[in-house]
Parts: sequence; structure tokens; C-alpha cells
Amino acid sequence: MKKEKETATRDLVYMTDLKNEEEAIKKYCYYHSAEGVWPEVILAAKSSGIKKIRVYRFANHLVTIVTIPEEADMDEINRKYIESGNRIKEWSKLMTSFQQAPAGAEEGETFVPMELIHDYENGVVKQGIK
Repeated sequence: MKKEKETATRDLVYMTDLKNEEEAIKKYCYYHSAEGVWPEVILAAKSSGIKKIRVYRFANHLVTIVTIPEEADMDEINRKYIESGNRIKEWSKLMTSFQQAPAGAEEGETFVPMELIHDYENGVVKQGIK
């Protein structure tokens, strides 16, 4: 079996808040389960270049980690993702209906990028993080 060449990647981290309503949180979690996620969403992520998406939740707070190729442009990945079909636009609208802007977000912004302030790996804290 031929092994695929590993590509260097980087993680981008975002956060948002869900509406603090039990039913909305349940539905959002369902839509992100193996049973609930739409096949078009999986195809859009793959075709846009996204390698991995992980979503973590505490109460109504979400943290999303998106892994992309190291040299990739996230704006280009987002463009490819959104333009992959009408179902993705429908998905985005549906997911936004469960979300509310976290404190400090700009007007109209629900997902906000998080700033890396500490990066430890194998006994070393990497320098140069702003």
C-alpha cells in the first residue's frame, strides 16, 4: 500500500458562543455528529483543502480548530468552501442561527480568531508569539 506524502500543516483556532438555550445547543451538537453532519459539508471541507476540523464545547462556548496545509491561504480555503454549493450556504445560515457573538466580537462577526499566547512543544516554549 502506497503511503501519502505528509504535508506540513498549521492549526487555526476560532471561538464562538451558542445561544444559551438547551434545545439550540442539542441541535448544534447533533448537526456536528457523524449522524447529523450533511455530506455536502464533508465534501466542501475536503475539496477546499481543510485537513481536519475539531470542535470543542463547554456549556454554550465553542472552540474550533481548523487544520490546513501550512502554506495555504485561509481566505482562499473559505472561498472554495462557501462556493462549493448552495447547500453550504444553507448550512452556514443554519449554523449561524444557533450562534451569538462572543464578547469582544466585531459587528456581524460570530466566529472570531483566537490569538496564540503560549506554544509549548517537547520542553521548549517557542519564541516570537505576539
